[in-house]
Amino acid sequence: MPFSTKRNNDGGLIAKATGIISYQDLAQFKASLYQTATDVKNIHYQILDYTPVTELDLSHEDIWQIALKDKAALQINPHMLIAIVSNKDVIYGLSRMWSAYTETSPLNTGVFRDFSAADEWIMQRQIAQALSIR
Repeated sequence: MPFSTKRNNDGGLIAKATGIISYQDLAQFKASLYQTATDVKNIHYQILDYTPVTELDLSHEDIWQIALKDKAALQINPHMLIAIVSNKDVIYGLSRMWSAYTETSPLNTGVFRDFSAADEWIMQRQIAQALSIR
């Protein structure tokens, strides 16, 4: 699988993808994250780094299917945040399409050009969520 993952102590998950990513790759990756409702509830955020990816071999339907998986996970865990990082225009555009297909407010998903911007967005959103819970 072209994904390497690191789980952080704060409930976050950082995944780096490399090479050519297919629908099968993404579907397997999401299935490994979303095995049970408890698994989903334990993910506070995901940062998916597509910077090293050379190509997303996905159709519009494939992007829609991945968005449905994430949308279902967000219904289980409405506080989970998902950020995608890509500095390549085509991959960035496809990622924006995915974000639109999740049909969530911009409070849960984001697409960024660099990792530091994604990390900052996660931190800001977590602070905002903590303040709204009070």
